[in-house]
Amino acid sequence: MSNKNSNDTRQEMLKFINGTIEQIGRSPSVREIQKKLGLASPSHVDHHLRMLEKAGLISIIPNEDYGIRPIKTNRGIPLLGRIAAGEPLEIFAEPDEWIDLGSELNGENLYILEVKGRSMIEDGIYDGDYVIIRKQNACEHGEIIVAVQQTNTSSATLKRFMLEKGLVRLQPSNSSDSDVNPIRIPNDKWDVEWKIQGIVIAIFRRYRKSKSRFR
Repeated sequence: MSNKNSNDTRQEMLKFINGTIEQIGRSPSVREIQKKLGLASPSHVDHHLRMLEKAGLISIIPNEDYGIRPIKTNRGIPLLGRIAAGEPLEIFAEPDEWIDLGSELNGENLYILEVKGRSMIEDGIYDGDYVIIRKQNACEHGEIIVAVQQTNTSSATLKRFMLEKGLVRLQPSNSSDSDVNPIRIPNDKWDVEWKIQGIVIAIFRRYRKSKSRFR
């Protein structure tokens, strides 16, 4: 059997294993895999299963009839918590979820935050939306950023970065709410007390649990 055919067989085998688990709640048996893939003997199945396990795609529990377990890999962009479009809110150190948005929006330098609050609605960012952030510690005037106070690094706020004479203005976007006000920080305090954790590069919204829509 050629390497190409072996790889194709393993991909088909992995697809069958994952599909069986999804449909009936257990992995297929060796005999079931042999029949499905038309392999000559159980030993052929065992060989391919060992190769899949060696590749880190499955784990095999010894002496168990349905002991094949798929190994989930992190795909997509990590959801690192919630951010307030008003007052600062907690960001998690570890991902709460991984969201696969396809190859167009992917990369090690990206993360996602769920928005809480309405202070950025005039920029089309609503409560419950998700913002995709590119990690960087600098930005341009007018960009929407994640700003964190150095004295409280577990909290962050989502605002538009505006430069004024002698200060930085973190500008909200909801002129109809009198309780939503810009944060003005003198340059000397900004340099010592604040840092930028990234800029917003995209927004998406979940209309249903299983579907997303880009903005």
